[in-house]
Amino acid sequence: MMNMRSYNEKFSRAISTSKDGGATWSPISHDYQLTESICQASILNFGQVQGKPAYLFLNPAVSTGRTHMTLKTSFDNCQSWSNSKLVYAGPCGYSSLTKLPNGRVGLFIEAGKKKSYEKMIFISFPAETIFTAGSMLQASDI
Repeated sequence: MMNMRSYNEKFSRAISTSKDGGATWSPISHDYQLTESICQASILNFGQVQGKPAYLFLNPAVSTGRTHMTLKTSFDNCQSWSNSKLVYAGPCGYSSLTKLPNGRVGLFIEAGKKKSYEKMIFISFPAETIFTAGSMLQASDI
């Protein structure tokens, strides 16, 4: 699966899938569950969580501008997204996700008070915090 920025004024991520390892790709569709203006995002195949494949998606989840860095989870191969967690409410931009050797989830994001690129923030969370219901500590609280 390719999860891409969309320049089609759909305010969502563009998606294309391949069934042959990337030799050919499906026509582009849009995942309206993944709201955004045009911005880089991050997606991570986290591995198995309670016997299900778990994916994480991180982006500024607004249709205009770049604010509200939000982390979402999928347990059905990216067909649906749930458990939305606000990571940073202020101006934000590019992001990167990783699974750390200790099992925690690492997030590296651009953020700021007035502009999205004033600082780079790295935070990590225990996986349980992300995969369970409820809020989590926001980067602005750190």
